[in-house]
Amino acid sequence: MKKVITSVITAILPLFALLSSLHAQNSNTIAAASRASSRPPSTTISSPAPNPVNNSAKTAKELKAAAREKKQFDRVTRRFVDNFEDASDVSWTRQKEGYTGSFTRDGLRNVVWYNHNGDITYLMVTYNGQRIPADVKAIVKGAYKGYTITWVNEIHQDDIVVYLVSLENEDSIKQVTVCNGEMNIYRAYKKAS
Repeated sequence: MKKVITSVITAILPLFALLSSLHAQNSNTIAAASRASSRPPSTTISSPAPNPVNNSAKTAKELKAAAREKKQFDRVTRRFVDNFEDASDVSWTRQKEGYTGSFTRDGLRNVVWYNHNGDITYLMVTYNGQRIPADVKAIVKGAYKGYTITWVNEIHQDDIVVYLVSLENEDSIKQVTVCNGEMNIYRAYKKAS
């Protein structure tokens, strides 16, 4: 089980760090435009692919690639609407492996990774420590008395759910993973004096 948790965390955290830096810089973030009237007004999606008809300077190979990318993105956004019809504040980032959607749902920030086929690779929900599920909280608090849970990343991959929990006290910051009742230290830091 530890190998599964480590592989999920190892795969998702670099993607999350990349996504966070891209959103912070506003680079490669895809502008939003409404695609369907059935969605709430604040849910917006647009295609990152250039319109192949409007650019006559492109080669046939580039036009074909742009059309393929548009088709992939359209497939992803259709699946997104099916999966998260109540999402708002949606923005998209194109990645080598597919597309990353960042959105708000039920007042929580979510990030979903789709592959080019429109299948969800990962889903991550971020929330503060007060919203942590009771069973996960009991495991963490049982091992780390005197620590405050500051935030949680709930990461879903297929049927696996991993909680990356950040907690701190006056001396240190720890990040632990919890999956299927098993807890492991992911990272530990000492605070500067």
